[in-house]
Amino acid sequence: MPWKDNTADIPSLFQGGSTFGIRRRQVFSDLFPTSQVAVQLQISMTDAPNDNPGWIADQLEDMQNRGEPGAVPGEVTAEKGDVPVDVQIIQYDADRLDEVQINNLQDVQRYAALPSMTWVNVTGIHDSWVVSEICRSFGVHGLVIEDIVNPHQRAKLETYDDVTYIVARMGELDGGFDSEQISIVLCDRAVLTFQERTGDCLEPIRRRLRTGRGRIRTRRHDYLVYAILDSIVDAYFPVLATIGDKLNQIEQDLTEDPSVDAVAMLQRIRTVLFMIRAVIAPHQEAVAHLIRDERLITEDTKVYLRDCADHIHQVLEACDTTRELAADLRDYCFAEMSFNQNETMKTLTVIASVFIPLSFIAGFYGMNFDPSASSWNMPETRWRYGYAFAIGLMGTVTAITLIGLKWMSASRRRNRRRRFRRTKTFLDFGTSPH
Repeated sequence: MPWKDNTADIPSLFQGGSTFGIRRRQVFSDLFPTSQVAVQLQISMTDAPNDNPGWIADQLEDMQNRGEPGAVPGEVTAEKGDVPVDVQIIQYDADRLDEVQINNLQDVQRYAALPSMTWVNVTGIHDSWVVSEICRSFGVHGLVIEDIVNPHQRAKLETYDDVTYIVARMGELDGGFDSEQISIVLCDRAVLTFQERTGDCLEPIRRRLRTGRGRIRTRRHDYLVYAILDSIVDAYFPVLATIGDKLNQIEQDLTEDPSVDAVAMLQRIRTVLFMIRAVIAPHQEAVAHLIRDERLITEDTKVYLRDCADHIHQVLEACDTTRELAADLRDYCFAEMSFNQNETMKTLTVIASVFIPLSFIAGFYGMNFDPSASSWNMPETRWRYGYAFAIGLMGTVTAITLIGLKWMSASRRRNRRRRFRRTKTFLDFGTSPH
């Protein structure tokens, strides 16, 4: 059944086009290809698609779509979107649960008037007219509606009279790192969530509500908000675990074949981790403000919110640790390539050290002086054993050169061992190595 407003004949409101909510896709689409269950990172060194301007350009494009500078705050242009809007309402208490799909505004308004705990989930925010009407059914402020339909917000928390508005960003690896804005509105009567597109990390919460598992159906709306935030934050752990697995793979590959390509991969991973940290960090402040809320958040729920804040801290620490690991692997790759280059240079030096005196001998006896003109003009060239003498001389010089190089190498190893023993003695007994 198509969505209709019962007060006006406007068919198919969930069909239409709007520039709001452009999906942000990072330029690393070639870095993290999609898989069915967990994304396996198989980094490709090909360039990103030309039709993808990148994350920063998408952010700027989103900001350009906000409207003219100096527009009336909280005023949302009623545009119809191309992407269908899906509205799901879950109304529950300790004994029962009703889960329905909504097709008209009258049903939304009817559920908004009921005293039971209500979760309204709206997927697709590109039709700003529908979003505005749903929000007004629950008395949501116009500034909140403006932030909902402009999905470029950082994670934050704002309070408006008896409404608390929370912005969270759900991260995923789906052809590249992407973050989707999840708008959460906490009212006295309901919790409203607005998503840019289908697919989220909230299905475990829906299963808990359907099966009555845990305490979620016996708690107030604030606990549902905690559950949503905690699910969004916890979704970052598989993302970081996937990146960590890729780093382990790169580390194993570096021991066999360090290359410039690996350095580029590591730099891209560090950039992705920087983006993840930039997305998740503002959640700390938002959750901290929510913990201090005395109007809609109970003391019992604040205990769980503090656990959520701890999870955010763990994600940030994991980002920092993984970025440092990527940087260390990058430095190790540079060091390994430099070491291999030095080994090559050492081999070439040994070869040059052997052939330089041989080249001198060959050049010396290759001078074209006529022995018949003078007895001093290289008389050994007329000697019966002159050729054998030259070959023997070259062999002797080569042997002396190789023995000398080997002695120098052994001497350096002895000196290193001697320095190591002095250092070990210093560390064991606290005495000076000198």
